[in-house]
Amino acid sequence: MPRDDADSMPHLTTNYILTEKQYSRQVGESKRHIVSANEFMHDLLVLNRGTALAILKVAIIKTRRKKMSKSIPPLQKFMTVQPHSIGIDQPIQKARDLMTEYKIRHLPVLKGGKIVGIITDRDIRLVMGFEGVDPEEMAVEEAYTPDPYIASPNSRLDEVASLMAEKKYGCALVADNGKLVGIFTEVDALRALSELLHGRLGK
Repeated sequence: MPRDDADSMPHLTTNYILTEKQYSRQVGESKRHIVSANEFMHDLLVLNRGTALAILKVAIIKTRRKKMSKSIPPLQKFMTVQPHSIGIDQPIQKARDLMTEYKIRHLPVLKGGKIVGIITDRDIRLVMGFEGVDPEEMAVEEAYTPDPYIASPNSRLDEVASLMAEKKYGCALVADNGKLVGIFTEVDALRALSELLHGRLGK
Protein backbone atom coordinates (compact mmCIF):
# COMPACT_ATOMS: atom_id res chain seq x y z
CA MET A 1 0.00 0.00 0.00
CA PRO A 2 1.64 3.28 -1.05
CA ARG A 3 2.24 5.67 1.84
CA ASP A 4 1.88 8.75 -0.33
CA ASP A 5 -1.58 8.03 -1.71
CA ALA A 6 -4.48 8.45 0.71
CA ASP A 7 -6.97 7.60 -2.07
CA SER A 8 -5.52 4.08 -2.20
CA MET A 9 -7.10 3.35 1.22
CA PRO A 10 -10.86 3.36 0.47
CA HIS A 11 -11.61 1.13 3.47
CA LEU A 12 -10.79 4.02 5.83
CA THR A 13 -13.75 6.20 6.72
CA THR A 14 -13.52 9.94 7.38
CA ASN A 15 -13.80 9.21 11.11
CA TYR A 16 -10.36 7.58 10.98
CA ILE A 17 -8.54 10.16 8.90
CA LEU A 18 -6.95 13.26 10.37
CA THR A 19 -6.91 15.85 7.61
CA GLU A 20 -4.11 18.37 7.12
CA LYS A 21 -6.46 21.19 8.12
CA GLN A 22 -7.36 19.45 11.40
CA TYR A 23 -3.73 18.67 12.11
CA SER A 24 -2.66 22.23 11.47
CA ARG A 25 -5.39 23.61 13.68
CA GLN A 26 -4.30 21.36 16.57
CA VAL A 27 -0.66 22.29 16.21
CA GLY A 28 -1.38 26.01 15.95
CA GLU A 29 1.54 28.15 17.05
CA SER A 30 3.52 25.06 18.02
CA LYS A 31 3.61 23.64 14.48
CA ARG A 32 6.92 25.29 13.68
CA HIS A 33 8.53 23.58 16.66
CA ILE A 34 7.73 20.06 15.47
CA VAL A 35 7.37 19.38 11.74
CA SER A 36 5.23 20.71 8.92
CA ALA A 37 1.78 19.19 8.47
CA ASN A 38 2.68 17.79 5.07
CA GLU A 39 5.64 15.85 6.45
CA PHE A 40 3.64 14.30 9.30
CA MET A 41 0.35 13.68 7.47
CA HIS A 42 1.02 10.19 6.14
CA ASP A 43 1.93 8.79 9.55
CA LEU A 44 -1.38 10.03 10.95
CA LEU A 45 -3.66 8.75 8.16
CA VAL A 46 -3.80 5.22 9.54
CA LEU A 47 -4.60 6.30 13.10
CA ASN A 48 -8.04 7.09 14.45
CA ARG A 49 -8.58 10.72 15.29
CA GLY A 50 -8.40 10.39 19.07
CA THR A 51 -5.13 8.48 18.98
CA ALA A 52 -3.56 10.91 16.52
CA LEU A 53 -4.46 13.95 18.60
CA ALA A 54 -3.17 12.27 21.75
CA ILE A 55 0.19 11.60 20.07
CA LEU A 56 0.27 15.16 18.81
CA LYS A 57 -0.41 16.57 22.27
CA VAL A 58 2.44 14.57 23.79
CA ALA A 59 4.79 15.70 21.02
CA ILE A 60 3.94 19.37 21.63
CA ILE A 61 4.44 19.02 25.39
CA LYS A 62 7.79 17.27 24.94
CA THR A 63 8.94 19.92 22.49
CA ARG A 64 8.00 22.77 24.82
CA ARG A 65 9.79 21.06 27.70
CA LYS A 66 12.86 20.56 25.54
CA LYS A 67 12.88 24.24 24.59
CA MET A 68 12.49 25.23 28.23
CA SER A 69 15.36 23.03 29.39
CA LYS A 70 17.59 24.57 26.76
CA SER A 71 16.72 28.13 27.70
CA ILE A 72 17.20 27.67 31.46
CA PRO A 73 20.32 25.64 32.32
CA PRO A 74 20.54 23.25 35.26
CA LEU A 75 22.47 24.11 38.40
CA GLN A 76 25.25 21.64 37.59
CA LYS A 77 26.33 23.76 34.63
CA PHE A 78 27.54 26.55 36.94
CA MET A 79 28.19 24.91 40.31
CA THR A 80 31.68 24.37 41.70
CA VAL A 81 32.32 20.62 41.61
CA GLN A 82 34.08 18.61 44.29
CA PRO A 83 34.00 21.37 46.91
CA HIS A 84 36.21 21.31 49.97
CA SER A 85 34.41 20.17 53.11
CA ILE A 86 35.18 19.56 56.78
CA GLY A 87 34.17 17.02 59.41
CA ILE A 88 31.90 18.15 62.20
CA ASP A 89 34.43 17.08 64.84
CA GLN A 90 37.35 19.01 63.32
CA PRO A 91 38.68 22.13 65.10
CA ILE A 92 37.64 25.57 63.92
CA GLN A 93 41.26 26.36 63.17
CA LYS A 94 41.24 23.64 60.52
CA ALA A 95 38.21 25.24 58.87
CA ARG A 96 39.85 28.65 58.99
CA ASP A 97 43.05 27.28 57.44
CA LEU A 98 41.12 25.66 54.58
CA MET A 99 39.27 28.88 53.83
CA THR A 100 42.50 30.88 53.83
CA GLU A 101 44.38 28.38 51.67
CA TYR A 102 41.70 27.97 49.02
CA LYS A 103 40.26 31.49 49.23
CA ILE A 104 36.74 30.31 49.99
CA ARG A 105 34.10 31.45 52.47
CA HIS A 106 31.86 28.39 52.80
CA LEU A 107 32.63 24.85 53.91
CA PRO A 108 30.03 22.06 53.88
CA VAL A 109 30.07 20.21 57.20
CA LEU A 110 29.94 16.42 57.03
CA LYS A 111 29.24 13.73 59.61
CA GLY A 112 29.92 10.19 58.51
CA GLY A 113 30.06 11.40 54.90
CA LYS A 114 26.59 12.97 55.11
CA ILE A 115 25.81 16.68 54.88
CA VAL A 116 24.72 18.09 58.23
CA GLY A 117 25.42 21.78 57.85
CA ILE A 118 27.71 24.54 56.68
CA ILE A 119 30.28 26.78 58.32
CA THR A 120 31.26 30.17 56.92
CA ASP A 121 34.01 32.67 57.54
CA ARG A 122 31.40 34.82 59.27
CA ASP A 123 30.57 31.99 61.69
CA ILE A 124 34.23 31.67 62.57
CA ARG A 125 34.70 35.41 63.08
CA LEU A 126 31.64 35.44 65.32
CA VAL A 127 32.82 32.71 67.69
CA MET A 128 36.37 34.04 67.68
CA GLY A 129 34.98 37.30 69.02
CA PHE A 130 34.13 35.64 72.33
CA GLU A 131 36.70 35.81 75.06
CA GLY A 132 38.62 32.66 75.86
CA VAL A 133 37.85 30.81 72.61
CA ASP A 134 40.68 28.53 71.47
CA PRO A 135 40.26 27.71 67.74
CA GLU A 136 42.42 24.62 68.21
CA GLU A 137 40.09 23.28 70.90
CA MET A 138 36.64 24.40 69.76
CA ALA A 139 35.05 21.99 67.27
CA VAL A 140 33.20 22.93 64.10
CA GLU A 141 30.10 21.42 65.71
CA GLU A 142 29.94 24.39 68.08
CA ALA A 143 29.97 27.02 65.34
CA TYR A 144 28.36 25.58 62.20
CA THR A 145 24.86 26.23 60.85
CA PRO A 146 22.70 23.08 60.59
CA ASP A 147 20.13 22.24 57.89
CA PRO A 148 21.71 24.08 54.94
CA TYR A 149 19.93 24.69 51.66
CA ILE A 150 20.53 21.63 49.48
CA ALA A 151 19.63 21.44 45.79
CA SER A 152 19.85 18.78 43.10
CA PRO A 153 22.35 19.06 40.22
CA ASN A 154 19.35 19.10 37.88
CA SER A 155 17.57 21.93 39.68
CA ARG A 156 16.77 24.87 37.43
CA LEU A 157 19.25 27.69 37.81
CA ASP A 158 16.56 30.36 38.02
CA GLU A 159 14.69 28.57 40.82
CA VAL A 160 17.83 28.13 42.93
CA ALA A 161 18.94 31.73 42.39
CA SER A 162 15.46 33.02 43.20
CA LEU A 163 15.28 31.10 46.48
CA MET A 164 18.81 32.15 47.46
CA ALA A 165 17.90 35.80 46.89
CA GLU A 166 14.61 35.47 48.78
CA LYS A 167 16.11 33.69 51.80
CA LYS A 168 19.44 35.57 51.61
CA TYR A 169 21.42 32.35 51.41
CA GLY A 170 25.11 32.78 50.67
CA CYS A 171 25.29 29.44 48.90
CA ALA A 172 23.47 26.26 47.99
CA LEU A 173 24.98 22.84 48.57
CA VAL A 174 24.45 20.42 45.71
CA ALA A 175 23.83 16.75 46.48
CA ASP A 176 23.06 13.70 44.37
CA ASN A 177 21.49 10.76 46.24
CA GLY A 178 22.60 12.33 49.50
CA LYS A 179 26.23 12.70 48.41
CA LEU A 180 27.87 16.13 48.21
CA VAL A 181 28.79 16.80 44.56
CA GLY A 182 29.02 20.59 44.38
CA ILE A 183 28.40 24.01 45.81
CA PHE A 184 26.78 27.05 44.22
CA THR A 185 27.94 30.31 45.79
CA GLU A 186 27.32 33.98 45.13
CA VAL A 187 30.51 34.00 43.04
CA ASP A 188 29.17 31.13 40.92
CA ALA A 189 25.90 33.05 40.53
CA LEU A 190 27.76 36.11 39.25
CA ARG A 191 29.73 33.93 36.85
CA ALA A 192 26.47 32.44 35.56
CA LEU A 193 24.94 35.89 35.17
CA SER A 194 27.94 37.10 33.20
CA GLU A 195 27.89 34.10 30.86
CA LEU A 196 24.15 34.23 30.28
CA LEU A 197 24.16 37.98 29.62
CA HIS A 198 27.07 37.58 27.23
CA GLY A 199 25.26 34.80 25.40
CA ARG A 200 21.93 36.59 25.14
CA LEU A 201 22.94 40.22 24.71
CA GLY A 202 26.39 39.86 23.21
CA LYS A 203 25.12 38.39 19.97
